[in-house]
Amino acid sequence: MKPVVLFLASVLGLALLGWALFTRVILADGWQWGDLLLFASFALLFGYLCFGFCHAAFGFFSRRRPAVRKPDSEGGHNGEGRVAIVMPVYNEPVERVMQGLEATFNSVLEEADATYFDLFVLSDSTKVRKWVEEEEAWLRWLQRSGLDTRIFYRHRNHNTGRKAGNVADFCNEYGDRYDFMVVLDADSVMTGETLVELRRRMNANPRLGLLQTVPRLVGASSFYGRLQQFSNRVYGGLFLSGLSYWQGEGGNFWGHNAIIRMKAFKECCGLPLLPGPGGLGGEILSHDFVEAGLLRAKGWEVRLAEDLAGSYEEGPQSLIEAARRDRRWCEGNLQHSTFLLSKGLRQRTRIHLANGILGYLSSPLWLVLIVLSLLVLGNRGEGPPGGDGVALLLLLYTVALLLVPKLLCFVDLALDREEVAKYGGRSRVFAGGILETFSSVLLAPINMVFHTQFVIAALLGCKVRWDAQNRDAEGTSWGRLGPFIALIFSWGWVYSFSPFLPPGGRGFYSPFRSLCLWYSVLFSRFGPVVLPGRGCWLRRRSSARLLR
Repeated sequence: MKPVVLFLASVLGLALLGWALFTRVILADGWQWGDLLLFASFALLFGYLCFGFCHAAFGFFSRRRPAVRKPDSEGGHNGEGRVAIVMPVYNEPVERVMQGLEATFNSVLEEADATYFDLFVLSDSTKVRKWVEEEEAWLRWLQRSGLDTRIFYRHRNHNTGRKAGNVADFCNEYGDRYDFMVVLDADSVMTGETLVELRRRMNANPRLGLLQTVPRLVGASSFYGRLQQFSNRVYGGLFLSGLSYWQGEGGNFWGHNAIIRMKAFKECCGLPLLPGPGGLGGEILSHDFVEAGLLRAKGWEVRLAEDLAGSYEEGPQSLIEAARRDRRWCEGNLQHSTFLLSKGLRQRTRIHLANGILGYLSSPLWLVLIVLSLLVLGNRGEGPPGGDGVALLLLLYTVALLLVPKLLCFVDLALDREEVAKYGGRSRVFAGGILETFSSVLLAPINMVFHTQFVIAALLGCKVRWDAQNRDAEGTSWGRLGPFIALIFSWGWVYSFSPFLPPGGRGFYSPFRSLCLWYSVLFSRFGPVVLPGRGCWLRRRSSARLLR
């Protein structure tokens, strides 16, 4: 049986059990008008939950199998392929960008195959001060290194097509000089060993169009940033092993820290403008998913190098900055609905697109499920319909699907004594997991409100601004935090005083909502104050000590 078929069959089997239990709950007192909508929202959300669970489960068991060498991981295929390392930048902090680039290229220069690599800074900066700083930093680098034939800088006067257009212009102008292209983000850092290995694998497999690495989060100093970094390191590997299991050569592109075959990219990845005005029309924001799909449509392989380390990036340092990024990603992912039924796309590409869309649609669906549950089930009398036993069984089943993947991640890490020692031991990993789980529970309703607003805004045609991301942990000002607090409170007041909802539910959720709100304020406003600099208490006591 093909891995993707086995994976989807497992998802369906788990989902069917949950759907059957929920059907018994809602039909115990007979069918009512809201039951169909209630079941539809539950079915989508529960199926999506099972989809995530299976990634962890398949990842855990695939790691227990003996390693099988893949055709693109065999040695002896260095070849002559030249590589362009490109970093598109747009009004980014110049010193930070140049430090990351210099660290990356200096690491390349230490490798035996360094002569095959050149580096390009592709500037789309619109602020004159940033543009001048970039050129000055580049010239200083050339004076120090003497690498004027290896390190290049190019600035566009008109940033047509944003990042995708920037890379496309580079390919049209310089693509004939290079066989491969490594695309970096402004916060990316990669080791020379990893870059050389990527080039070798591309030479070994002439049908490989794109090879995506797994960037690890580094550099976090705020409370929020450290928790995201912990999740990325402890949970990410197992889930990505499950992803790699079922997607095979039908993988995805995450926009950076990946190597791309120049010929394939130029032939396949010209992006159209989407029809219509507003949030779902115009330029494709999340172009990476689409580019991977176009490569697959033409027969090129797209794979995930989940076994390679040496690939890094930074993440948002506060909840507000994460929400601002999610606003952009939400609109870009919703644009993918245009391509779901397009002719020529492979089925695994459609799964990737649907997964990205549901990642944001799940929030309004969750809100709909809560409201409908209170409207339909909350007014049916005392006790859960269908009896306490079935409802309790469904609850325990749902909790298991949520928590067992995290448990599998901890077991997987604990089995590797050398790796778990880097985190300070099993007890510290477990303590970090408790804190992360508690934080996730409290932040989930806040993210639900944010994402629901983002989906509504995109559907109403509100275009998003794609500005440079703030990666510093200086805290969020009250001026920026105020509108977000007002948004959360407005949703809460509407919920608390709605005449259609049973008062018992309002009494339970009101204090919980307040706790979630103030926890989010702690993350966004006071994170860097509680955790100042590299010597902060969390850094000294963190279970993920290797992330310093």
